[in-house]
Amino acid sequence: MKKIKLRHLSPMIGLALFLLALFILNRALGESSYRDIFRHVSEFPPARIAGAIALTAASYLILTCYDHLALQYLQKRIGRVRVSLASFISYCFSRNLGFALLTGGSIRYRFYSAWGLSAEEIARLITFAAMTFLLGFLTIGGSILLVSPAALPATPLTFWAVKPLGLLALFLAGGYLLFVFVRRQPFRIRSWQLKLPSFSLSLIQLFVGSLDWVIKASVLYYLLSGTIPLSLFAFLEIYLVAQIAATISHVPGGLGVFESVVVLLLPELAATDLMATLLVHRGIYYLLPFASAVLLLGGLEALQQARTFRRAKDHLGQWLSGLAPPVFAGAVLFTGAILLFSCATPTMGDRLEWVGGSIALPLIELSHFLLALSGAGLMILARGLQRRLRSAYMATLVLLSFSIALTLLKGMTFEQAILLVLILSALIPSQSLFYRDVTLREEPFSAGWVSVIAIAFGSALWLVWISYDHQDATLGSWWSFALYDEAPRSLRAMSGAAVVLLSFSVLKLRQPKLAVPDHPDAHALATAQHIIDLQPYGAANLAMLGDKALLFTETEDAFLMFAHEGRYWVALGDPVGIRQHIPNLAWCFNDMSGGRGNVPVFYLVGEDFLSVYLDMGLALVKIGNEAIIPLKTWSGKMPEKIKTQAYRFEVLEHLDDERFATLKRLGAQWAQSERDGDCGFSQGCFDRSYMERFALAVLLADDEPAAFALILPGGAGQEEFTIDLLHFPPHNRDAAEYLLHCLAAWGRDQGFGYFNLGIIPALEDIRLQSPVLWQSLGTSAFRNGASFSSLQEMQAYFESLQPVKKPRYVAFPGEVSAAGALDAVATLIQTSRPHSGPRHT
Repeated sequence: MKKIKLRHLSPMIGLALFLLALFILNRALGESSYRDIFRHVSEFPPARIAGAIALTAASYLILTCYDHLALQYLQKRIGRVRVSLASFISYCFSRNLGFALLTGGSIRYRFYSAWGLSAEEIARLITFAAMTFLLGFLTIGGSILLVSPAALPATPLTFWAVKPLGLLALFLAGGYLLFVFVRRQPFRIRSWQLKLPSFSLSLIQLFVGSLDWVIKASVLYYLLSGTIPLSLFAFLEIYLVAQIAATISHVPGGLGVFESVVVLLLPELAATDLMATLLVHRGIYYLLPFASAVLLLGGLEALQQARTFRRAKDHLGQWLSGLAPPVFAGAVLFTGAILLFSCATPTMGDRLEWVGGSIALPLIELSHFLLALSGAGLMILARGLQRRLRSAYMATLVLLSFSIALTLLKGMTFEQAILLVLILSALIPSQSLFYRDVTLREEPFSAGWVSVIAIAFGSALWLVWISYDHQDATLGSWWSFALYDEAPRSLRAMSGAAVVLLSFSVLKLRQPKLAVPDHPDAHALATAQHIIDLQPYGAANLAMLGDKALLFTETEDAFLMFAHEGRYWVALGDPVGIRQHIPNLAWCFNDMSGGRGNVPVFYLVGEDFLSVYLDMGLALVKIGNEAIIPLKTWSGKMPEKIKTQAYRFEVLEHLDDERFATLKRLGAQWAQSERDGDCGFSQGCFDRSYMERFALAVLLADDEPAAFALILPGGAGQEEFTIDLLHFPPHNRDAAEYLLHCLAAWGRDQGFGYFNLGIIPALEDIRLQSPVLWQSLGTSAFRNGASFSSLQEMQAYFESLQPVKKPRYVAFPGEVSAAGALDAVATLIQTSRPHSGPRHT
């Protein structure tokens, strides 16, 4: 519970800091009006704007060096254009909206996983980039505090306390360099190890990080040139403090917080001029790159759809499908806020007079009011786009199209109309990215999303207050309808937007929370069996063990099986059932577990729905390959070494008491332990009710069982069958091979298309992800592997059958370790019992 509270507390702190920032700005601006500020914006010298744009381009170019250096540290080679593209879009995204708002992990994962980097390597890349950023901050900040701390006005810290902070910062930066220079071995914490960069690469890190801060601050300093009495070195101190405050606030882009700190620390500058400069800086350094990233992704999506670029489509599609929706969501959220701000402020220039001469006043009033409703609606729908909802996508297209006409009717705001057209043009070719048939009301809204919408609406109210000289924006003027009475028009628009937001909030509060299923009863197992009979995969029958909870769709035509181990909720395989409902079910499980403060894990998922797990912000680790024999092309030739064996193969449809007791006793003897009776989750156990559901394949030698396995058939035209509880004497591997050969022949005769042997573990992937897991997991995590003495033996045996391989993965949140997720899986397998059910929190 403590973690949940802290997680929700962070956005609330951000909202409080934002409100404090608005208070500071309001006090600083005094009697200055919106018109005064935007008059200064319109009078800004074009040459200075061009110079700031050039410095912004240089800043983002330097940012791409973060990733290039990180790849050099990882000793990975990826094309420079690719890396620069990934870095540019990632930083445009993070600096404007923040990662946590739109994705569960780093946006870089979408790029670099498609280009061959593992989850661990991507985590190290992000850590290295963060270290570069921190080194630059410590170096520049420490130097300033040590040499010229007087640039700051009076603060709670006395002068004597500032220089020690500078010394501490430089000590930390220097200590890092010294540690890298002295220590040549990897840095280890228990089983986890981190390879240190070379000393020369660390020096480059420090230089690039420092240069980044200098160029970034130079953008605002150049815009202030001629008015600020400080040197660039002294101004850096103010800039760093403002950036720290913006980062701590968790407000997207530090909106308002950064500006308020700069205004507070530069009292000698005219507040109106300074605020105008800060608005220009916000537009150039934040919004212009972000708009470029959105248009870039929209263009790439259009390229992906074009037939003439089919080859490019195959290349781009690996990562674009997961990257574009969060960016579109951010763009629509931003657009909705812009529409609200437009309705909160006076119409620019002489446009109102122009509109009043050609459009009736009631139509102007109505368009202004409806545009505010549209802005509020777009901010809500942005969450649906991030969640890949088809209904939110269609509604967004309608609102954007509607808003284009409203912006022109309201006051001929061509700039907003162009923005709306660009966003709409980027969205139109992206319909395939929004695949979920769920209503927005059913989707969770995180505290972060709620706080961002609240910040946008609060900003709009504040703009109403400062735009009309503080006295015109009062409730007394509510019913005034005149062309030039814009204050009451804005008040009515804000009231309409508030009604939209509050109405949706009430609908969300009335939405019942999804109940967590308990262990399945007879009805649930019967429903699951009906679904299994309609799909082709035999492994889905593991739901019949009864040791996993079953999460069904409302129509009960698909289900997901999962169990609970500590704070980990582990789903076994992809959801089972009608294909179009599988993504929604996976999202539902992810929300159900994460919303209760637990960690969702999807174990042994296939390639068909990997994009869904990536869309949820999960990391992927390859755990092995599913080994499948295509029976239609299988030779059927029995190896010479077992051809002469005197075995008899039988398939038993009924398991009597005597046979069950014999098989259970032999299985325990062959495994030299009672471990098999304790297994479950992803492999069967000797449970009578489970085994009686399926046919049993037995290999007999002199009427005594020499090997046996349970046959799990897939439905849907007998496309596939698999086996469970494969047992044979440890000293007689020939019996197992003979049994598998007979099973393949039996399956072909029965009309099955494929024989699924189970999972071949990816030994190197497991060893790289977690040395501890490698030692502790053993064969118990792999179906049909319990009778092998080691992972290597199991892999070599299955490889000898020359099967077709289908990769299987484990998906988990990027902020947790692969070892933790997989250890939870191993524990479930070794301790599960039939009908035990998960514990719920």
